[in-house]
Amino acid sequence: MFDGMILTAIGVGFVLGLRHALDPDHIAAVSTIVSECKSFRRSSLVGTFWGLGHTLSLLLVGVAVVSFKLNLSERVAAWMEFAVALMLVVLGINAVVNAIRGWKLHVHTHEHDGQKHVHLHVHRPLINSISISM
Repeated sequence: MFDGMILTAIGVGFVLGLRHALDPDHIAAVSTIVSECKSFRRSSLVGTFWGLGHTLSLLLVGVAVVSFKLNLSERVAAWMEFAVALMLVVLGINAVVNAIRGWKLHVHTHEHDGQKHVHLHVHRPLINSISISM
């Protein structure tokens, strides 16, 4: 009976962990981090180690909470959520900065039918080739 309960708890924990890992905030964080890697192999390693680190930290905190019968207050939980939100904002800013890096903004003056006017133009950097190396 005891072994069945442990296996059930592990199974439920695994399923809930998968659901948690596929939450939009996790997908956004991991894809932002992994997108900076040049190769499929490197991005796979980064994603794997990010997941293992995340799992290990949650496991350690979970064991401490259960072992010492700790309760996280609403205030502590709110600060933890705020830290996650802050990290996502920083990752988002980093992704936007990387996306627009190398863009050039300049002004063109044109004359049509005797009237001069100004156009602002943004030119994206040219990407010669995209390759996935393993």
